[in-house]
Amino acid sequence: MSAALLPLPVGAQSRVELKGSLGLVEAYDDNLFYRSSNRDEDFISRLSGSAGVRYRSPTLRVLAQGALDAEAYRFHPELNTSAAAQAWGLDLGWTASKRWSAVANASYMAAQTSGQLNTLTGLETGRFPARRVSTAESLSYRVGVLTTATVEHAFTNEKFADHPATEVQAAGLTLRRGLGPVDEGRLRYGARRFAVGPDITLSHVVTLGWSREVTPAVRFEVDAGPRATDRRVGAEVAAGFRYRSARNEAALDYQHTQTTVVGQPGPVTAEGVTATFRRHVRSSLRLGAGVSAFVVGAQGARITVHRTNLDAGWRIARPLWLVASHQLSFQYGEPGLNQAAAAEVNHNTFWLSLAVGTAN
Repeated sequence: MSAALLPLPVGAQSRVELKGSLGLVEAYDDNLFYRSSNRDEDFISRLSGSAGVRYRSPTLRVLAQGALDAEAYRFHPELNTSAAAQAWGLDLGWTASKRWSAVANASYMAAQTSGQLNTLTGLETGRFPARRVSTAESLSYRVGVLTTATVEHAFTNEKFADHPATEVQAAGLTLRRGLGPVDEGRLRYGARRFAVGPDITLSHVVTLGWSREVTPAVRFEVDAGPRATDRRVGAEVAAGFRYRSARNEAALDYQHTQTTVVGQPGPVTAEGVTATFRRHVRSSLRLGAGVSAFVVGAQGARITVHRTNLDAGWRIARPLWLVASHQLSFQYGEPGLNQAAAAEVNHNTFWLSLAVGTAN
């Protein structure tokens, strides 16, 4: 949640905007250590703060922001910390001319539980500290009126407890071409390098993509192709549907990809579906829901993760929001365990927060 941006004029065509937020959260967690049995529950008080500054001009965009959470536990005071979770980021965008443009970003995230960083799959590997450092850069050149070529590079370093760090280097080339007033075609080649100590895995991916603006409110896109990893061939697929109107937002996504999860060394395969819906009942009330199901292949194990999310936000006054949230997750299996030794881990969390800012 972030407070409304406050514009500070700099020049005729440039401006600086400041943002910040402060939130008080009361939470209940029924499985604090993510166990299949002998579960511990607790009530958690959290203080969340964030701040950011944005600069915009006709050719340059800069956004720097950070967030920090402090937590206190009623029954487990040994877990109290002033840095339960933190996130820092810098985003840059440069439009050199009508043909050339560049984007770059860098981020740092840290949390006391790895599941907070595994946002795609929701895989939980216990209450252990984890952190992620990542950078990404891209350079785009408009070849003609309808065609754009983009060169991309990304780097990620993930650390989980005392385990060796996982590093990922990725590079790619994407060609985009307009196929009409509402259609776009894409061709992309990407190479990935996963490294955990001396162990290195190389992967190559080629995909064809197509997107279509069905109506001003509806968009559909799909990218698919083969992926070769150490002489093994698999599929790389991403498909999505978006709907947005004045009061409603909906999204449906399917992914079959190779990625990393914090707490698991090296690459894993992930296949799953995510659906989200949000309705703005009125300007002071919004409701949201989400559901996801993923299958993660790691170290010969097959791990399934199911999650549901519900939230409701009520704006008490223009800068003040009251938000209630609930998340339920079911996870069957753990990295390194075969199916016979696997057990189901159920996890419920509830939040009630009061925040100065917006509900977005």
